[in-house]
Amino acid sequence: MRRFRHLAWWLGCALAAACSSKAQKLGDFVESTLNGTSGSGSGSSGSGGAGGAGSGSCGNGVVDPGEACDAGAESADCDADCTKPMCGDGLRNAAAGEGCDDGNTADKDACGPDCKPTVFALEPPFSSNGSSYAEVVAAGDRFAVAWSRLDGAPPPAKHAVFDAKGKAVVAPSIIAPAAPAVLFGGGPARGMIDWLDGTSLGYRFTGKDGALEPATLASAGANGFYGAPGLTGSGNFCIFASTGDVRCTGAGDALGAVNKIAVTSPNDTYGVKSSAILAVGSGAILAYTVTTASLQYPVELRLRTIAADGKPLTPELPLVKFAGYSESVAGGSVQADGSFGFALWAGGTVTWYPAPKGQLDVDHASILKGMTTAAVVGGHPSGKFVLAWMEKTSVIDMNQGKVIDTCALNGRAFSAAGDPLGDVFPIYKPGTQGDCAHIPSVALDAAGDLMAAWGRIHDQKNLPFPSALEAIIVPGALGKAP
Repeated sequence: MRRFRHLAWWLGCALAAACSSKAQKLGDFVESTLNGTSGSGSGSSGSGGAGGAGSGSCGNGVVDPGEACDAGAESADCDADCTKPMCGDGLRNAAAGEGCDDGNTADKDACGPDCKPTVFALEPPFSSNGSSYAEVVAAGDRFAVAWSRLDGAPPPAKHAVFDAKGKAVVAPSIIAPAAPAVLFGGGPARGMIDWLDGTSLGYRFTGKDGALEPATLASAGANGFYGAPGLTGSGNFCIFASTGDVRCTGAGDALGAVNKIAVTSPNDTYGVKSSAILAVGSGAILAYTVTTASLQYPVELRLRTIAADGKPLTPELPLVKFAGYSESVAGGSVQADGSFGFALWAGGTVTWYPAPKGQLDVDHASILKGMTTAAVVGGHPSGKFVLAWMEKTSVIDMNQGKVIDTCALNGRAFSAAGDPLGDVFPIYKPGTQGDCAHIPSVALDAAGDLMAAWGRIHDQKNLPFPSALEAIIVPGALGKAP
Protein backbone atom coordinates (compact mmCIF):
# COMPACT_ATOMS: atom_id res chain seq x y z
CA MET A 1 0.00 0.00 0.00
CA ARG A 2 1.12 3.56 -0.72
CA ARG A 3 -0.56 6.91 -0.43
CA PHE A 4 -0.24 9.85 -2.82
CA ARG A 5 -1.53 12.76 -0.76
CA HIS A 6 0.47 15.28 -2.81
CA LEU A 7 -1.43 14.39 -5.96
CA ALA A 8 -4.70 16.05 -4.92
CA TRP A 9 -3.05 19.44 -5.13
CA TRP A 10 -1.16 18.59 -8.33
CA LEU A 11 -4.25 17.39 -10.16
CA GLY A 12 -6.42 20.19 -8.85
CA CYS A 13 -4.23 23.06 -9.96
CA ALA A 14 -3.47 21.19 -13.18
CA LEU A 15 -7.01 21.00 -14.47
CA ALA A 16 -7.86 24.45 -13.15
CA ALA A 17 -5.16 25.65 -15.60
CA ALA A 18 -3.57 27.81 -12.86
CA CYS A 19 -1.62 26.79 -9.77
CA SER A 20 -1.59 28.94 -6.69
CA SER A 21 -0.03 28.50 -3.29
CA LYS A 22 -3.40 27.39 -1.93
CA ALA A 23 -4.11 23.73 -2.61
CA GLN A 24 -7.17 23.04 -4.76
CA LYS A 25 -8.58 19.55 -5.01
CA LEU A 26 -9.56 18.12 -8.35
CA GLY A 27 -12.99 17.24 -7.02
CA ASP A 28 -13.70 20.96 -6.45
CA PHE A 29 -12.60 21.76 -9.98
CA VAL A 30 -14.71 19.04 -11.55
CA GLU A 31 -17.79 20.13 -9.64
CA SER A 32 -17.45 23.76 -10.74
CA THR A 33 -16.59 22.79 -14.30
CA LEU A 34 -19.46 20.41 -14.86
CA ASN A 35 -22.00 22.70 -13.14
CA GLY A 36 -24.09 19.73 -12.23
CA THR A 37 -24.07 18.26 -15.73
CA SER A 38 -22.24 15.27 -17.09
CA GLY A 39 -21.05 14.04 -20.44
CA SER A 40 -20.84 10.48 -19.20
CA GLY A 41 -24.29 9.51 -20.39
CA SER A 42 -24.83 7.37 -17.35
CA GLY A 43 -28.43 8.55 -16.93
CA SER A 44 -30.86 6.97 -14.50
CA SER A 45 -31.29 3.24 -14.38
CA GLY A 46 -34.86 3.01 -13.11
CA SER A 47 -35.73 0.71 -10.27
CA GLY A 48 -39.20 -0.55 -11.00
CA GLY A 49 -38.18 -4.13 -11.79
CA ALA A 50 -39.37 -6.16 -14.76
CA GLY A 51 -42.85 -7.31 -15.54
CA GLY A 52 -44.89 -6.20 -12.58
CA ALA A 53 -44.58 -2.43 -12.78
CA GLY A 54 -47.69 -2.04 -14.87
CA SER A 55 -49.98 -4.49 -13.04
CA GLY A 56 -48.83 -3.65 -9.54
CA SER A 57 -49.13 -7.31 -8.55
CA CYS A 58 -46.17 -9.18 -10.06
CA GLY A 59 -43.42 -9.16 -7.49
CA ASN A 60 -45.61 -9.12 -4.41
CA GLY A 61 -44.79 -12.74 -3.61
CA VAL A 62 -48.40 -13.90 -4.19
CA VAL A 63 -49.47 -15.81 -7.32
CA ASP A 64 -52.29 -13.64 -8.63
CA PRO A 65 -54.55 -14.41 -11.60
CA GLY A 66 -52.60 -14.41 -14.84
CA GLU A 67 -49.29 -15.18 -13.12
CA ALA A 68 -47.56 -18.52 -13.50
CA CYS A 69 -45.47 -17.82 -10.40
CA ASP A 70 -44.41 -15.01 -8.09
CA ALA A 71 -41.32 -15.36 -5.94
CA GLY A 72 -41.16 -11.65 -5.14
CA ALA A 73 -38.10 -11.33 -7.39
CA GLU A 74 -36.25 -13.34 -10.00
CA SER A 75 -35.61 -16.88 -8.77
CA ALA A 76 -34.58 -20.25 -10.12
CA ASP A 77 -38.26 -21.14 -10.58
CA CYS A 78 -39.73 -17.78 -11.60
CA ASP A 79 -38.78 -15.02 -14.02
CA ALA A 80 -38.99 -11.38 -12.96
CA ASP A 81 -42.19 -11.01 -15.06
CA CYS A 82 -43.90 -13.82 -13.12
CA THR A 83 -43.59 -16.40 -15.89
CA LYS A 84 -41.79 -19.74 -15.67
CA PRO A 85 -38.15 -19.68 -16.81
CA MET A 86 -37.65 -21.06 -20.30
CA CYS A 87 -34.52 -20.83 -22.41
CA GLY A 88 -35.41 -18.92 -25.56
CA ASP A 89 -38.13 -16.71 -24.07
CA GLY A 90 -35.93 -13.60 -24.43
CA LEU A 91 -35.70 -12.93 -20.68
CA ARG A 92 -32.38 -13.89 -19.10
CA ASN A 93 -32.83 -15.48 -15.70
CA ALA A 94 -29.43 -15.68 -14.00
CA ALA A 95 -30.90 -17.46 -10.97
CA ALA A 96 -32.11 -20.25 -13.28
CA GLY A 97 -28.60 -20.61 -14.72
CA GLU A 98 -29.13 -18.66 -17.94
CA GLY A 99 -26.01 -16.80 -19.03
CA CYS A 100 -27.91 -15.20 -21.91
CA ASP A 101 -31.28 -15.40 -23.67
CA ASP A 102 -31.61 -13.94 -27.16
CA GLY A 103 -35.19 -15.08 -27.67
CA ASN A 104 -34.38 -18.26 -29.62
CA THR A 105 -32.63 -21.59 -29.23
CA ALA A 106 -30.72 -21.39 -32.51
CA ASP A 107 -27.13 -22.57 -32.69
CA LYS A 108 -24.10 -20.68 -34.04
CA ASP A 109 -25.12 -17.26 -32.75
CA ALA A 110 -23.97 -15.23 -29.73
CA CYS A 111 -26.23 -17.19 -27.36
CA GLY A 112 -26.28 -20.96 -27.61
CA PRO A 113 -29.34 -23.24 -27.53
CA ASP A 114 -28.58 -23.88 -23.85
CA CYS A 115 -28.67 -20.12 -23.07
CA LYS A 116 -24.92 -19.90 -22.52
CA PRO A 117 -22.82 -17.12 -24.14
CA THR A 118 -21.17 -18.44 -27.30
CA VAL A 119 -18.11 -17.26 -29.20
CA PHE A 120 -19.03 -16.04 -32.69
CA ALA A 121 -16.86 -15.19 -35.70
CA LEU A 122 -16.24 -11.66 -36.96
CA GLU A 123 -14.50 -13.07 -40.05
CA PRO A 124 -14.52 -16.42 -41.86
CA PRO A 125 -11.47 -18.61 -41.03
CA PHE A 126 -8.22 -17.39 -42.60
CA SER A 127 -4.45 -17.91 -42.43
CA SER A 128 -2.07 -15.33 -40.97
CA ASN A 129 1.25 -14.77 -39.24
CA GLY A 130 -0.65 -14.58 -35.96
CA SER A 131 -1.21 -10.81 -35.88
CA SER A 132 -4.91 -9.95 -36.06
CA TYR A 133 -6.56 -7.01 -34.36
CA ALA A 134 -10.02 -6.34 -32.98
CA GLU A 135 -11.20 -3.33 -30.96
CA VAL A 136 -14.61 -2.90 -29.30
CA VAL A 137 -16.27 0.13 -27.66
CA ALA A 138 -19.67 0.55 -26.05
CA ALA A 139 -22.26 2.69 -27.86
CA GLY A 140 -25.25 3.06 -25.54
CA ASP A 141 -26.88 -0.37 -25.42
CA ARG A 142 -24.83 -1.52 -28.41
CA PHE A 143 -21.24 -2.47 -29.16
CA ALA A 144 -19.23 -1.12 -32.09
CA VAL A 145 -16.33 -3.25 -33.30
CA ALA A 146 -13.45 -2.56 -35.68
CA TRP A 147 -10.99 -5.21 -36.80
CA SER A 148 -8.23 -6.06 -39.25
CA ARG A 149 -6.36 -9.23 -40.09
CA LEU A 150 -2.80 -9.64 -41.32
CA ASP A 151 -2.76 -12.39 -43.93
CA GLY A 152 -0.23 -11.31 -46.52
CA ALA A 153 -1.08 -8.10 -48.38
CA PRO A 154 -2.49 -5.35 -46.12
CA PRO A 155 -6.13 -6.33 -45.65
CA PRO A 156 -9.15 -4.04 -45.36
CA ALA A 157 -10.22 -2.82 -41.94
CA LYS A 158 -13.87 -3.50 -41.11
CA HIS A 159 -16.57 -2.24 -38.76
CA ALA A 160 -19.87 -3.59 -37.44
CA VAL A 161 -22.34 -2.91 -34.62
CA PHE A 162 -23.97 -5.56 -32.41
CA ASP A 163 -26.76 -5.31 -29.89
CA ALA A 164 -26.46 -6.77 -26.41
CA LYS A 165 -27.87 -10.09 -27.66
CA GLY A 166 -25.22 -10.43 -30.36
CA LYS A 167 -27.36 -9.48 -33.35
CA ALA A 168 -25.55 -7.45 -36.02
CA VAL A 169 -27.65 -4.27 -36.20
CA VAL A 170 -25.09 -2.68 -38.56
CA ALA A 171 -23.64 -5.22 -40.98
CA PRO A 172 -19.85 -5.46 -41.42
CA SER A 173 -18.47 -2.90 -43.86
CA ILE A 174 -15.02 -1.81 -45.03
CA ILE A 175 -13.71 1.39 -43.45
CA ALA A 176 -10.20 1.34 -44.95
CA PRO A 177 -9.07 -0.66 -48.01
CA ALA A 178 -5.63 -1.51 -46.60
CA ALA A 179 -5.01 -1.24 -42.85
CA PRO A 180 -2.93 -3.90 -41.08
CA ALA A 181 -4.09 -2.58 -37.69
CA VAL A 182 -6.84 -0.35 -36.32
CA LEU A 183 -7.33 1.39 -32.99
CA PHE A 184 -10.72 2.42 -31.60
CA GLY A 185 -11.72 4.69 -28.72
CA GLY A 186 -15.14 5.86 -27.65
CA GLY A 187 -17.30 7.88 -25.30
CA PRO A 188 -21.00 8.26 -24.55
CA ALA A 189 -21.76 10.24 -27.70
CA ARG A 190 -19.11 9.29 -30.26
CA GLY A 191 -16.27 6.97 -31.18
CA MET A 192 -13.12 7.31 -33.28
CA ILE A 193 -11.25 4.68 -35.30
CA ASP A 194 -7.75 5.42 -36.62
CA TRP A 195 -5.22 3.58 -38.75
CA LEU A 196 -2.04 4.22 -40.72
CA ASP A 197 -2.44 4.73 -44.45
CA GLY A 198 1.05 5.05 -45.91
CA THR A 199 2.52 8.24 -44.44
CA SER A 200 -0.89 9.56 -43.39
CA LEU A 201 -3.10 8.87 -40.42
CA GLY A 202 -6.60 7.87 -41.47
CA TYR A 203 -9.52 8.15 -39.08
CA ARG A 204 -13.29 7.97 -39.00
CA PHE A 205 -15.94 8.70 -36.39
CA THR A 206 -18.86 6.62 -35.20
CA GLY A 207 -22.08 8.08 -33.81
CA LYS A 208 -23.90 7.51 -30.55
CA ASP A 209 -25.45 4.31 -31.97
CA GLY A 210 -22.04 3.01 -33.06
CA ALA A 211 -22.74 3.45 -36.80
CA LEU A 212 -20.07 5.01 -39.01
CA GLU A 213 -20.28 8.69 -39.80
CA PRO A 214 -19.95 9.40 -43.55
CA ALA A 215 -16.55 11.03 -43.96
CA THR A 216 -13.15 9.38 -43.80
CA LEU A 217 -10.57 11.94 -42.68
CA ALA A 218 -6.80 11.99 -42.89
CA SER A 219 -3.84 13.86 -41.49
CA ALA A 220 -0.97 13.99 -43.97
CA GLY A 221 2.60 13.35 -42.96
CA ALA A 222 1.81 11.30 -39.89
CA ASN A 223 5.42 10.09 -39.66
CA GLY A 224 4.52 7.28 -37.32
CA PHE A 225 1.99 9.33 -35.36
CA TYR A 226 -0.41 6.59 -34.37
CA GLY A 227 -2.09 5.67 -31.12
CA ALA A 228 -5.31 4.69 -29.40
CA PRO A 229 -7.77 7.62 -29.34
CA GLY A 230 -9.35 8.82 -26.10
CA LEU A 231 -11.89 11.45 -25.18
CA THR A 232 -11.53 14.71 -23.25
CA GLY A 233 -14.31 16.04 -21.03
CA SER A 234 -15.17 18.57 -23.76
CA GLY A 235 -15.73 15.84 -26.34
CA ASN A 236 -12.49 16.25 -28.28
CA PHE A 237 -10.74 13.07 -29.37
CA CYS A 238 -7.02 12.90 -28.67
CA ILE A 239 -4.37 10.50 -29.93
CA PHE A 240 -1.40 9.81 -27.66
CA ALA A 241 1.37 8.48 -29.89
CA SER A 242 4.39 6.41 -28.89
CA THR A 243 6.52 9.46 -29.73
CA GLY A 244 5.18 11.08 -26.55
CA ASP A 245 3.08 13.59 -28.50
CA VAL A 246 -0.66 14.28 -28.31
CA ARG A 247 -2.97 15.69 -30.98
CA CYS A 248 -6.65 16.44 -30.38
CA THR A 249 -9.51 17.12 -32.75
CA GLY A 250 -10.96 20.59 -33.09
CA ALA A 251 -13.10 22.45 -35.60
CA GLY A 252 -14.28 20.25 -38.46
CA ASP A 253 -12.92 17.20 -36.64
CA ALA A 254 -9.44 18.07 -37.87
CA LEU A 255 -6.48 17.05 -35.72
CA GLY A 256 -4.85 20.08 -34.13
CA ALA A 257 -1.30 20.94 -33.26
CA VAL A 258 1.22 18.45 -31.89
CA ASN A 259 1.80 18.83 -28.16
CA LYS A 260 4.83 17.24 -26.52
CA ILE A 261 3.69 15.33 -23.43
CA ALA A 262 6.23 12.69 -22.46
CA VAL A 263 9.93 13.41 -22.10
CA THR A 264 11.86 10.19 -22.60
CA SER A 265 15.54 9.31 -22.41
CA PRO A 266 17.70 10.43 -25.38
CA ASN A 267 18.48 6.87 -26.51
CA ASP A 268 14.94 5.59 -25.99
CA THR A 269 13.67 3.35 -28.78
CA TYR A 270 10.26 2.67 -27.24
CA GLY A 271 8.91 6.10 -26.29
CA VAL A 272 5.52 5.87 -24.61
CA LYS A 273 4.98 2.14 -24.17
CA SER A 274 1.34 2.21 -23.02
CA SER A 275 -1.21 4.82 -22.04
CA ALA A 276 -4.77 5.64 -21.03
CA ILE A 277 -6.67 8.88 -21.68
CA LEU A 278 -9.24 9.60 -18.95
CA ALA A 279 -11.75 12.42 -19.52
CA VAL A 280 -12.01 14.53 -16.37
CA GLY A 281 -13.41 18.05 -16.16
CA SER A 282 -13.10 19.74 -19.55
CA GLY A 283 -9.75 18.10 -20.28
CA ALA A 284 -8.15 14.75 -19.54
CA ILE A 285 -5.62 12.96 -17.41
CA LEU A 286 -2.98 10.90 -19.18
CA ALA A 287 -1.56 7.85 -17.42
CA TYR A 288 1.37 6.30 -19.27
CA THR A 289 4.62 4.36 -19.02
CA VAL A 290 7.93 5.37 -20.58
CA THR A 291 11.44 3.96 -20.63
CA THR A 292 14.11 5.90 -18.76
CA ALA A 293 17.89 6.13 -18.77
CA SER A 294 18.11 4.19 -15.50
CA LEU A 295 19.60 0.72 -15.76
CA GLN A 296 18.14 -0.35 -12.42
CA TYR A 297 14.62 1.02 -13.03
CA PRO A 298 14.21 1.39 -16.80
CA VAL A 299 10.44 1.96 -16.81
CA GLU A 300 8.40 4.68 -15.12
CA LEU A 301 4.66 5.32 -14.64
CA ARG A 302 3.74 9.00 -15.04
CA LEU A 303 0.69 11.27 -15.04
CA ARG A 304 0.05 14.50 -16.88
CA THR A 305 -3.04 16.64 -17.40
CA ILE A 306 -4.08 18.25 -20.68
CA ALA A 307 -6.66 20.82 -21.75
CA ALA A 308 -9.39 20.02 -24.28
CA ASP A 309 -7.06 20.94 -27.17
CA GLY A 310 -4.25 18.70 -25.90
CA LYS A 311 -2.04 21.42 -24.44
CA PRO A 312 -0.30 20.21 -21.26
CA LEU A 313 -1.40 21.90 -18.04
CA THR A 314 1.22 20.48 -15.69
CA PRO A 315 4.70 19.01 -15.78
CA GLU A 316 5.01 15.25 -15.90
CA LEU A 317 4.44 13.66 -12.52
CA PRO A 318 6.47 10.46 -11.94
CA LEU A 319 4.65 7.90 -9.79
CA VAL A 320 6.45 4.54 -9.78
CA LYS A 321 9.61 3.09 -11.33
CA PHE A 322 10.01 -0.55 -12.35
CA ALA A 323 12.89 -2.93 -12.72
CA GLY A 324 11.59 -4.73 -15.82
CA TYR A 325 10.25 -3.93 -19.26
CA SER A 326 7.06 -6.01 -19.05
CA GLU A 327 4.31 -3.59 -18.04
CA SER A 328 1.34 -1.69 -19.46
CA VAL A 329 -1.37 0.74 -18.45
CA ALA A 330 -4.43 -1.46 -18.77
CA GLY A 331 -7.07 1.28 -18.97
CA GLY A 332 -9.44 3.00 -16.59
CA SER A 333 -12.91 4.29 -15.76
CA VAL A 334 -14.39 7.75 -15.16
CA GLN A 335 -17.53 8.79 -13.28
CA ALA A 336 -19.74 11.86 -13.68
CA ASP A 337 -18.47 13.45 -10.45
CA GLY A 338 -14.86 13.39 -11.66
CA SER A 339 -13.91 10.21 -9.85
CA PHE A 340 -11.59 8.04 -11.89
CA GLY A 341 -9.25 5.10 -11.63
CA PHE A 342 -6.74 3.27 -13.77
CA ALA A 343 -4.94 -0.06 -13.72
CA LEU A 344 -1.30 -0.90 -14.27
CA TRP A 345 0.07 -4.35 -15.06
CA ALA A 346 3.70 -4.74 -14.04
CA GLY A 347 5.84 -7.56 -12.71
CA GLY A 348 2.98 -10.04 -12.99
CA THR A 349 0.65 -7.92 -10.82
CA VAL A 350 -2.27 -5.64 -11.70
CA THR A 351 -2.57 -2.59 -9.45
CA TRP A 352 -5.64 -0.34 -9.33
CA TYR A 353 -5.18 3.37 -8.62
CA PRO A 354 -8.55 4.85 -7.56
CA ALA A 355 -9.23 8.60 -7.32
CA PRO A 356 -12.63 9.25 -5.72
CA LYS A 357 -13.88 12.68 -6.81
CA GLY A 358 -10.59 13.22 -8.58
CA GLN A 359 -8.39 12.92 -5.51
CA LEU A 360 -5.64 10.39 -6.07
CA ASP A 361 -4.64 10.37 -2.41
CA VAL A 362 -6.09 7.05 -1.31
CA ASP A 363 -4.54 3.63 -0.91
CA HIS A 364 -3.90 1.65 -4.03
CA ALA A 365 -3.63 -2.12 -3.98
CA SER A 366 -2.89 -5.18 -6.05
CA ILE A 367 -6.09 -6.64 -7.48
CA LEU A 368 -4.65 -9.58 -9.41
CA LYS A 369 -1.34 -11.42 -9.10
CA GLY A 370 0.54 -14.09 -10.99
CA MET A 371 -0.13 -12.53 -14.39
CA THR A 372 2.17 -13.72 -17.17
CA THR A 373 0.58 -11.46 -19.79
CA ALA A 374 -0.93 -7.98 -19.88
CA ALA A 375 -4.50 -7.17 -18.85
CA VAL A 376 -7.12 -4.77 -20.21
CA VAL A 377 -9.88 -2.78 -18.49
CA GLY A 378 -13.47 -2.21 -19.58
CA GLY A 379 -14.74 0.84 -17.69
CA HIS A 380 -18.32 1.79 -16.77
CA PRO A 381 -19.88 5.19 -15.90
CA SER A 382 -20.59 3.85 -12.39
CA GLY A 383 -16.83 3.53 -11.81
CA LYS A 384 -17.04 -0.24 -11.75
CA PHE A 385 -14.92 -2.10 -14.26
CA VAL A 386 -14.10 -5.51 -15.68
CA LEU A 387 -10.51 -6.68 -15.91
CA ALA A 388 -9.79 -9.16 -18.71
CA TRP A 389 -6.59 -11.06 -19.35
CA MET A 390 -4.98 -13.96 -21.18
CA GLU A 391 -3.72 -16.99 -19.26
CA LYS A 392 -1.00 -18.74 -21.23
CA THR A 393 0.54 -22.14 -20.74
CA SER A 394 3.58 -23.09 -22.80
CA VAL A 395 5.07 -26.48 -23.64
CA ILE A 396 8.01 -27.51 -25.78
CA ASP A 397 7.00 -29.67 -28.73
CA MET A 398 10.00 -31.99 -29.11
CA ASN A 399 8.90 -33.07 -32.59
CA GLN A 400 8.80 -29.49 -33.87
CA GLY A 401 11.54 -28.17 -31.61
CA LYS A 402 9.59 -25.05 -30.61
CA VAL A 403 7.37 -23.68 -27.88
CA ILE A 404 3.61 -24.15 -28.29
CA ASP A 405 1.31 -21.72 -26.46
CA THR A 406 -2.23 -22.49 -25.34
CA CYS A 407 -4.17 -19.41 -24.22
CA ALA A 408 -7.43 -18.88 -22.37
CA LEU A 409 -9.19 -15.56 -21.73
CA ASN A 410 -10.71 -14.73 -18.33
CA GLY A 411 -12.41 -11.77 -16.71
CA ARG A 412 -13.46 -10.43 -13.31
CA ALA A 413 -15.61 -7.51 -12.18
CA PHE A 414 -14.45 -4.92 -9.62
CA SER A 415 -15.89 -1.95 -7.77
CA ALA A 416 -14.63 1.60 -8.30
CA ALA A 417 -12.38 1.09 -5.27
CA GLY A 418 -10.86 -2.07 -6.75
CA ASP A 419 -12.76 -4.62 -4.66
CA PRO A 420 -13.82 -7.83 -6.48
CA LEU A 421 -17.53 -8.08 -7.22
CA GLY A 422 -17.63 -11.75 -8.11
CA ASP A 423 -15.58 -14.72 -9.14
CA VAL A 424 -13.32 -15.04 -12.17
CA PHE A 425 -15.39 -15.98 -15.22
CA PRO A 426 -14.26 -17.51 -18.54
CA ILE A 427 -14.33 -15.43 -21.73
CA TYR A 428 -12.71 -18.02 -24.01
CA LYS A 429 -11.68 -21.62 -23.31
CA PRO A 430 -9.14 -23.17 -25.71
CA GLY A 431 -10.23 -26.36 -27.38
CA THR A 432 -6.86 -28.05 -27.99
CA GLN A 433 -3.19 -27.56 -27.31
CA GLY A 434 -1.86 -24.74 -29.49
CA ASP A 435 -5.20 -22.94 -29.46
CA CYS A 436 -4.21 -19.42 -28.41
CA ALA A 437 -6.51 -16.38 -28.14
CA HIS A 438 -4.70 -13.06 -28.00
CA ILE A 439 -5.28 -10.40 -25.33
CA PRO A 440 -8.80 -9.12 -26.03
CA SER A 441 -10.37 -5.71 -26.31
CA VAL A 442 -13.35 -5.32 -23.95
CA ALA A 443 -16.20 -2.87 -23.36
CA LEU A 444 -19.20 -2.57 -21.03
CA ASP A 445 -22.58 -1.17 -22.05
CA ALA A 446 -24.79 0.87 -19.71
CA ALA A 447 -26.52 -2.28 -18.41
CA GLY A 448 -23.21 -3.89 -17.42
CA ASP A 449 -23.07 -6.37 -20.31
CA LEU A 450 -19.57 -7.17 -21.60
CA MET A 451 -18.36 -7.63 -25.15
CA ALA A 452 -14.87 -8.95 -25.82
CA ALA A 453 -13.19 -9.29 -29.22
CA TRP A 454 -9.85 -10.87 -30.11
CA GLY A 455 -7.69 -12.56 -32.72
CA ARG A 456 -6.81 -16.25 -32.33
CA ILE A 457 -4.54 -18.86 -33.84
CA HIS A 458 -5.49 -22.51 -33.41
CA ASP A 459 -2.57 -24.40 -34.94
CA GLN A 460 1.06 -23.37 -34.49
CA LYS A 461 2.81 -26.01 -36.59
CA ASN A 462 3.76 -23.94 -39.65
CA LEU A 463 3.29 -20.42 -40.97
CA PRO A 464 0.84 -19.16 -42.01
CA PHE A 465 -1.25 -20.18 -38.99
CA PRO A 466 -4.95 -21.06 -39.23
CA SER A 467 -6.55 -18.04 -37.58
CA ALA A 468 -9.80 -16.47 -36.51
CA LEU A 469 -11.25 -13.12 -35.40
CA GLU A 470 -13.90 -13.67 -32.76
CA ALA A 471 -16.10 -12.08 -30.13
CA ILE A 472 -18.40 -12.95 -27.25
CA ILE A 473 -21.07 -11.08 -25.30
CA VAL A 474 -21.41 -11.85 -21.59
CA PRO A 475 -24.68 -10.37 -20.25
CA GLY A 476 -24.57 -9.14 -16.69
CA ALA A 477 -20.78 -9.41 -16.41
CA LEU A 478 -20.78 -6.36 -14.13
CA GLY A 479 -23.72 -7.50 -12.04
CA LYS A 480 -26.62 -5.10 -11.68
CA ALA A 481 -25.30 -1.77 -13.00
CA PRO A 482 -24.82 0.85 -11.88
